[in-house]
Amino acid sequence: MSRQNVTSLAPDGQPTVREMAAASATGTIVLSGAPEDGDYITIPARTGYTATVFEFDVGDAITGGRVGVVIGSDEVDTADNLAAAINDEEIGITAVHTLGDGTLNLTAVAGAGQNVVISNTESGSVIATTGLTGGMDAMDSRDMAGCGTGLPISLTFTDPGSASYTAAQTLPRHCSVLRAGITNSGMVISLDGGTTDHITVGASQIPQDIPVMMPLGTTIAVRRLAAGTPMTGIIFEAR
Repeated sequence: MSRQNVTSLAPDGQPTVREMAAASATGTIVLSGAPEDGDYITIPARTGYTATVFEFDVGDAITGGRVGVVIGSDEVDTADNLAAAINDEEIGITAVHTLGDGTLNLTAVAGAGQNVVISNTESGSVIATTGLTGGMDAMDSRDMAGCGTGLPISLTFTDPGSASYTAAQTLPRHCSVLRAGITNSGMVISLDGGTTDHITVGASQIPQDIPVMMPLGTTIAVRRLAAGTPMTGIIFEAR
């Protein structure tokens, strides 16, 4: 789930920041074949939810305390049954099986406390799991102002010769502060590769620290604030 960051520099040069929404943890379960009777998947305890074990079953007894999942004729049927079982348990996870294979996409409720490692125990090798990862709590990014998350990452942007966004650059780690400045017309910063205008830096702005949460993989691009005036003297780093 996306986290909208809305930040700008006010006329006095100080950053204004709004609260960022919490993000949901996500993961997958992939069945490459029908599991064996007694194989099971464990979703560990998360904030607000106890651990849940889903046991694949051919119609006989299952281990006490576990949730039964009927093994279908193939991985597609079984994935349908597993998705239904997860959704019926109301454990804060939505399982979606829409592809013509054994892939389930999982989305948990939002929050950092939803990040866990889903595991499986099986007699064969037909079950693969990922996640749950990516959950983040809601916060005011000012809570992280000035601290950053490591040494500065310098980003170099060159005016593209038009009002379009520059090529995007990808952050190699989580960062929480941008330092941005420009010597002439100002610039607009996008944190999703140029799809959305997120941050406005005014004309002839000396470098300012802007608190904004940016997870690993954030794609940053910039464009002219004034369409007819090229950008020069850009100073840009993340930490």
